Amino acid sequence: MLTSHADVTTPDGARYLKRLCNHFAHKLPVELSEDRGVLRFDFGTCYLHADAAALHLKAEAADGEALARLQQVVVSHLDRFAWKEGQLPVEWR
Repeated sequence: MLTSHADVTTPDGARYLKRLCNHFAHKLPVELSEDRGVLRFDFGTCYLHADAAALHLKAEAADGEALARLQQVVVSHLDRFAWKEGQLPVEWR
């Protein structure tokens, strides 16, 4: 299993976590609590955690292609939800 992590600096991490989980809940299995969420795609899983300073993302997938796809899907949706802040910098490592 390949993994990558990103810390997205924003004071609205909890709001974005909730929006991402609620959006994808119509299409795939999602877990959501006050400050954590899990998005279970067919091609990988994204774990989300929010605190006062950031939204923390952890992506897991079986191979590099699936991991890149997962990262792209999550970031593209985050960008749409965060349009007021402009594009949030997401650097996967």
